[in-house]
Amino acid sequence: MLAFVPGCSLTRAGADAGPSEMAAMRHPFAPTAIRIYPLTHLTRDREHGDVIMCHIELKDRWGDAVKAVGELEVQLFSYPTDGSALRQEATWPVPEMMQPDVNSALFDPATRTYRLRLGRVPAWVRDMISRREAVERGETPQGQRRRLLLKAVFRTVDPQGRESTLFDEFVIEQ
Repeated sequence: MLAFVPGCSLTRAGADAGPSEMAAMRHPFAPTAIRIYPLTHLTRDREHGDVIMCHIELKDRWGDAVKAVGELEVQLFSYPTDGSALRQEATWPVPEMMQPDVNSALFDPATRTYRLRLGRVPAWVRDMISRREAVERGETPQGQRRRLLLKAVFRTVDPQGRESTLFDEFVIEQ
């Protein structure tokens, strides 16, 4: 009498996958996009003075917000009032993004963004903050608006395990 016993064979997950598929499986939620989130704003903080509260969102290939380790730098550019070209005015490297524990502490679960307090802003940014507060209090008319450009550059590893540079720009006008 022959008995038929169904069997199953075990193979490693991804055994038939090619090299790029295997690399993507090792880093499936690696960031593929960065966005300076619209919550970013200029503010006056009692403890830190005039700052830019910068919210950075990283997204995976499905468009979901993710945490990631990498090199982040935020750059500030001014729009000159005389119509000349943009000028880079300040740079904030964020080395904490390379340290998983500190990186995680920067992540705000409510907004799903990294919340960065960028201090030591140039005098003209401090003037923008003061002017906005004076307008809000009704002490001065709106007047001429100023603009600044923030650029975020994030260097990390893509889903295939290659080095990748992501960037985004955001304009604040007041």
